[in-house]
Amino acid sequence: MRRIRPYLASTLLIALSTAARYALVPWLGLRFPLLTYLPAVEIIAYFFGFRPALVSIGLSVVLGRLLFMEPLHPLLFPPPEAVMMASLFVIFSASLSMFMENLRTARADAEANAGLAREHLERLEEEMVARHRERNWSDSVLSSIADGVIAADVLGNVTYMNQLAEQLTGWTKSEAKRQPVSRVFYSIDAPPYTLVSSTDGRMIPVEHSTSVIKGDDGRELGTVIVFRDITERKKAHEALEASEMRMHSSLLAAGAAAWEWNQSTNEIICSAEFRDLIGLREPGPYLNFSTFLAAIHEHDRMPLEEELASATRRGDEFRLEFRLLRENEVRWLGLMGRLAAPGRMAGIVVDLTERRRLEERLRETAKQESLGVLSGGIAHDFNNLLTSILGYASLLRTEFPPDSRVASYASGIEESSKRAAHLTRQILAYSGQGRFSLELINLSVCVRKTIEDLRQSIASNVTLELNLTPDPPLVEADPFQLDQVSSGILMNALEAIGNQPGLVRVSTFTHYVDTLESPIEGVPPATT
Repeated sequence: MRRIRPYLASTLLIALSTAARYALVPWLGLRFPLLTYLPAVEIIAYFFGFRPALVSIGLSVVLGRLLFMEPLHPLLFPPPEAVMMASLFVIFSASLSMFMENLRTARADAEANAGLAREHLERLEEEMVARHRERNWSDSVLSSIADGVIAADVLGNVTYMNQLAEQLTGWTKSEAKRQPVSRVFYSIDAPPYTLVSSTDGRMIPVEHSTSVIKGDDGRELGTVIVFRDITERKKAHEALEASEMRMHSSLLAAGAAAWEWNQSTNEIICSAEFRDLIGLREPGPYLNFSTFLAAIHEHDRMPLEEELASATRRGDEFRLEFRLLRENEVRWLGLMGRLAAPGRMAGIVVDLTERRRLEERLRETAKQESLGVLSGGIAHDFNNLLTSILGYASLLRTEFPPDSRVASYASGIEESSKRAAHLTRQILAYSGQGRFSLELINLSVCVRKTIEDLRQSIASNVTLELNLTPDPPLVEADPFQLDQVSSGILMNALEAIGNQPGLVRVSTFTHYVDTLESPIEGVPPATT
């Protein structure tokens, strides 16, 4: 049915043309019999094609001959003029129909091409909109990240940079466009950082990475630089390093070292100071816990292990002291720490040897102070007894003539009592309860008096020779201390001789020396 429709429509148009020609007969008569058929044929050719147009041409010639050409009888042959007109009509109409067919085909092709063009344009518009949206989305994403992004083409010229890159470099997108990327992203290596120079003169520490941009076909399209401002991280790192340096200096000043014990691996992470404290020279930051235990004094190992196990169970701090033998010397160390995390214990170790020595000296000082207090009390009581003895000796000496033996004995008792009183005075001075008295003393007189007092103690096998200068310079000293020193030197010489015959020579002399010279051979000179 669809194929017949063009021919039916063509027949209808020819019928309408015939009716129109009938309507024109009063004005045209039988002239131009095919006039109204030509437009109909071309309309049919334009809208329905060349074949329906040919059918219409044939139908138009037949109807024109029958209805509008003389003679009107169908059996009579028309005149040559009518035949010529019909032939021209057929040729012209067929040519014009062919042209209209081509025009129709061209219009259809044009409409088809226009449709395709519209579809292509629509697709292009959609792609452009999608690309624009994608670009806006990419710009939004790249502007939202915390990194600066700079893209460059294969020639190394900037094609894109996000907002953060603008802030860090000081370049705007329009200014950086087509500029060499090495000029926009001007970096200086300053290990462990990379410094980026901004247009305002700032040097910003950054972390950066450079990657190659490749297309779907693997072709290189350019490069992209991604960088991040690490100013705050740098400040925090420098503050941490300063804190660690202060802690390290504090530990060194305190004679301490830090340690961390990984109980799962049984390894101690320690510093070189820790190794020095325990006397180990193994290289590296790790030390086996058993090696550490082996360096501890055998009597202190078990208490240390028990305290560490107890602190692990409790999860709180611990403090203990232990000994170790280092370079043939017993050293005291203090171990302090706590459970820092499950299976990890951390703390410090301190050398307590000097403190122990100070404590020992303090104990000795306390003992000496106690002895001084005790000796002071005894000296007070003994001094009271000597006062009574001196009094009785003085009374006894007055009862007898001066040249009597009793008076001589009484004088000896008095002199010995005085010497004993001087001795108690020295004991009191040593204990802090007395004081020394300085006087100008003739050294030769003091030595002679000391020898006279000790003459009874000199054995017969010892020859005593005195060589005392008669008038030496006076010295400022405590007479009782000087007497004690002189008697001590003499008694040492006598004990050195023993029972063998010997000579003890006592001499005093005057010698002027410079402050940097030594008057005695073998004695080093004085220093200023």
